[in-house]
Amino acid sequence: GCGAYVPPSQRSQKKVDGIAGYAASQNTVQATIVELMCRGVCERHPNLKIVVAEFNAGWIAHWLYRVDQGLQRERRSMPEPYTGPSPQEIWERQFYCTIEDDRAALLTRDMVGVDTMLWGSDYPHTDSTWPCSGEVLDEMFEGISTSDRTKITRTNVEALYGL
Repeated sequence: GCGAYVPPSQRSQKKVDGIAGYAASQNTVQATIVELMCRGVCERHPNLKIVVAEFNAGWIAHWLYRVDQGLQRERRSMPEPYTGPSPQEIWERQFYCTIEDDRAALLTRDMVGVDTMLWGSDYPHTDSTWPCSGEVLDEMFEGISTSDRTKITRTNVEALYGL
């Protein structure tokens, strides 16, 4: 279930682990974002806006830190020191993330950038908060400022899409 090596003799017996697949579903998008951030796409297209949707966002703060560590390790072996923006700076300039029911994302919003977060109900998909979206929002945003709640649930979307 964790994507580890499975000997050929065992492959036909391997079962798909739904929980492991669901919990690790952001791995592919993480690799894609690394390519965009660290291989020049964002640098060549600084006005490009990218929305990372349907993966929630509680993982992003730590992940940005890890990407920065990886970038610095790679850059040490380069003849010229890297002087470009950090993954955090690129994220805050060009990326947005959606959340459905993700208290961890709200607790790390200052590290990810509250202006980069968007709420959506994800209807009609598996992660959907419908038909209880109002209750989920109230519970998720308990103790969070009205200003941040308004940004995440409305004004960030309006600004991004020019609504």
